[in-house]
Amino acid sequence: MKHFPAAVGLPLALFAGAAAPLFAQPDTSLPAPQTIADRGHPLYRFETLKVASPDGARSYLLKVAIPKRKAPKTGYPAIWMLDGKAAMAAIDEKMLDTLDAAGPPVIVAVGHDSPLRLDTTERTRDYTPGPQSQDTRGRKSGEADAILALMTGDMRSRVAALAPIDPKRQTLWGHSLGGLFTLHVLLVHPQAFSAYYAASPSLWWNDGAITHGATTGLRCRCTLVIGEGSTTEVDPARAARAGRRAIGAEGRQAFDDRLKAIKGLKVQRQDFPGLTHGPMFNATIPPALRLSVGLRP
Repeated sequence: MKHFPAAVGLPLALFAGAAAPLFAQPDTSLPAPQTIADRGHPLYRFETLKVASPDGARSYLLKVAIPKRKAPKTGYPAIWMLDGKAAMAAIDEKMLDTLDAAGPPVIVAVGHDSPLRLDTTERTRDYTPGPQSQDTRGRKSGEADAILALMTGDMRSRVAALAPIDPKRQTLWGHSLGGLFTLHVLLVHPQAFSAYYAASPSLWWNDGAITHGATTGLRCRCTLVIGEGSTTEVDPARAARAGRRAIGAEGRQAFDDRLKAIKGLKVQRQDFPGLTHGPMFNATIPPALRLSVGLRP
């Protein structure tokens, strides 16, 4: 697995506007903030889509950033970002300037239809692999396959109606439980996206089930980048607070080895020394955006 330091290949312009929030700890109690989609940008137009779940019980709000630059013949590359309201808030004007110069992507921020910046109940249900279950606080989990079907079905078709999308250049980014979801999609449906960025993924979920699930026969042509800080979800303290067992360093190394053995999968590791789990949210968005347009993360 290749390792790249956090700043390799990242122009100063990409970080200049993001320095202040870079070290902020995501707060799940905060309301959704104003984002660049509200402020506007001369190189992008912004659209909002409301997509209902198949059972009609809930809905999702998608903020779609569409380049004004003419699309390539094959369509724009696209990056799908989970926890969309918080993710869009981490994107600034200079990032979009840099992306436009490289051949801009359509940015799809997939958020829950909730007033919160990060809705713990919603993301626990949607970003965790099965089996479906419910904890002592009544929070459901295990519906990752349902949201994946919605993303690759109705959501993708509605985004494609707004702008031409290159089906072979689709990137998925997620942090924490969203990072777990990203890895799950890679392992069960690798053709859904061409590139994956799992930021500080919650490998401990369900006693680390994702780290020892079967990958026999898995074939794909895609890229996976795993972004990690100094303190990750491998830590026993974090796992214990969630009532889960940490996977440990040996389990993590075994999982890394399994990923490297997948035929057609290019795996990179991007380390962010000094950053803990929360700040990894904002820190990994610039390299994920670069990945979506074919630049080195």
